[in-house]
Amino acid sequence: MRPLVVFPMATMTSRRRLIAPALALAIVATALLERPSAPARASSSDQDLVKTACSLPHEYLLRTWRGWRPDRGAQLSFIPKEPNFVGSGLPHVGPWDYIQHVPMLWYGPGFIRAQGEVNRPVTVAGIAPTVADILRFDGFTAPDGQPMDEAIVPGLAKEPKLVVTMVWDAGGMNVLERHPNSWPYLRSLIPKGTFFTDTTVGSSPTSTAQIHATIGSGAFPNHHGLVGHHLEVGGKLTTPWNNGPSFFV
Repeated sequence: MRPLVVFPMATMTSRRRLIAPALALAIVATALLERPSAPARASSSDQDLVKTACSLPHEYLLRTWRGWRPDRGAQLSFIPKEPNFVGSGLPHVGPWDYIQHVPMLWYGPGFIRAQGEVNRPVTVAGIAPTVADILRFDGFTAPDGQPMDEAIVPGLAKEPKLVVTMVWDAGGMNVLERHPNSWPYLRSLIPKGTFFTDTTVGSSPTSTAQIHATIGSGAFPNHHGLVGHHLEVGGKLTTPWNNGPSFFV
């Protein structure tokens, strides 16, 4: 079984200096997994590496763990320190709060309560079980999500004919807060529906394939199996687009 090693990168300029410690940490983690019969003793330098990795905020580690599987995920997960991000393109994939915090609005007269803002923490894994309750689909089970009961009108007499889930890609709360005058229609719907102000994606990486799968299944990637835009299935490197939902586990 391959280990998950999370290593925070301090700065882009220190990237080369951190490669060797990251590899050393991977060796330590592998040794701990391959020798369960004898307790492993880590050196002080090894302990420092583990301490450094574990010094990340708990939510960062939890989101990274939810987005990884031992049979499909990467062996190394780098989490750059803000704002020194690495990689190509915009840094829109990761466990950081500014990426994780997203808008969540439920709207539907007769089916969704008009109660405005709700401050309870929720994740996108709660979308599928909420839709299931609205449709009165009693046989649905979400591994990681819980229904957002505050949004549903109690005692629905009938289910809606159509439920539409709209994903505003890259339109997190960070973007909305920076451009407060650019979403008047969405703002006008908040008092007419239920808007969860403390919504997070819940897992990392926050790429399209795995998060859309979470929205539709109520499971995080460590359960539904789509851990990234590149993943290993049956010992071969592939993408979730090759076989679509057949990669679900």
